[in-house]
Amino acid sequence: TVSERVASSRPGQGRVTVSARDVLAHWPARLGVTWNTAFATLFFFLPLNRSILLTALPLTAFERLGSAEAVSFLFLSASLGGIIASLNLPPVVARLGCSGTFHLASLLLISATVALLSDSNVLFALGMVAYLAANTAFDVTLSVYLMQLLPRNELARFEPRRVFAMVAAFCIGPYLGVYMGEHGPRWLPFVATGCVALVTLTYFRLLGLHRVSTRYKADPNPLKNVRRFWGQPRLRLAWSAACARSGFWATLFVYAPILMVSSGLDKVTAGTVMSVSVAMAFAVPLWARVGFKYGLRKLLTIAYAATGIMGFVLWLADVEPMAMALLIIAAAATASMIDGAGNVPFLRAVRGAERAEMAGVYGTFRDVSQLAPPAIAAVVLQFAALPAVFGVVGTLLFGQAYLCKYLPRRM
Repeated sequence: TVSERVASSRPGQGRVTVSARDVLAHWPARLGVTWNTAFATLFFFLPLNRSILLTALPLTAFERLGSAEAVSFLFLSASLGGIIASLNLPPVVARLGCSGTFHLASLLLISATVALLSDSNVLFALGMVAYLAANTAFDVTLSVYLMQLLPRNELARFEPRRVFAMVAAFCIGPYLGVYMGEHGPRWLPFVATGCVALVTLTYFRLLGLHRVSTRYKADPNPLKNVRRFWGQPRLRLAWSAACARSGFWATLFVYAPILMVSSGLDKVTAGTVMSVSVAMAFAVPLWARVGFKYGLRKLLTIAYAATGIMGFVLWLADVEPMAMALLIIAAAATASMIDGAGNVPFLRAVRGAERAEMAGVYGTFRDVSQLAPPAIAAVVLQFAALPAVFGVVGTLLFGQAYLCKYLPRRM
């Protein structure tokens, strides 16, 4: 059982100091649900925290600031703050533990939703930093729990289940957030995000994860962790692959709604298109099976190249707004192929004794992927129209397709 495996985990791999047999929840088994499935459900609630504001946040920023260039600068600044928070997370995890960090992230996310409701642009920007930092903390702590509780040979099978749960949340969230903002008070999506954060924390405790005590020794200097991470080629490759994948989604989430609204579509339609786009990732289990059969290296090479082509199509296509919406959905469909591998390249490459430290550095891909699109857009929009941003990102995806040849053949 999972409990037996955790209780007997070897020293130096994030040792569990209390027997997991005594602390993990047993109610899933009584309901006929495996603990792994119950754990995967947690990955539904966490992305729901993020996805409710996924489309609403850039559209709100666009309304407040009035231009795509200003939105790009705001997201760029917030992402820089998120990277700093991510690099400094391992000492926080070492001091508070995964459970304490998870509780702190919940409080930070609720505080962020309050700041995002402020009429002050400064508080709005600080709220975005807190929002990104909280989600990064959630991701890092759950990555540590995942690597702690699941053996390596189960990770590849668990990843599609985890991604499927995340996709379900991202399908619901964008439409729900925009719909609540358009048909209810302005504050409703932000309050809903805070409520989901409380539900997430409650479910976390129901699983018994707050009673699993893990101890790590983390170097207070985050640059040492970065050097150790960057000194391992497989970790570098896993990071660049995740950054390219997440960067394309970030570009789609931030600039596709603005592109559609600027073209004449209403906000609710734009939110619906984004939810349908995310729904393309429900094919992740299918792509995972393809990867298991033919190799994740082949799957990722083809997937990055195909998504790069769609970036060029979005750039060069001069079509009606609804046709553009269909192209955005098609681009999301090709990106879902990449998600078939999930974070397996990192999970298979990281050393057991460095889980927390390397997860903190690896987690910066989320912040860098949030930072890179607005940074690219800030430059591109000085010389070209908004669709050109997708063309530049498509070029970068072609480069990642080439790098995929360095992935281990046995993957």
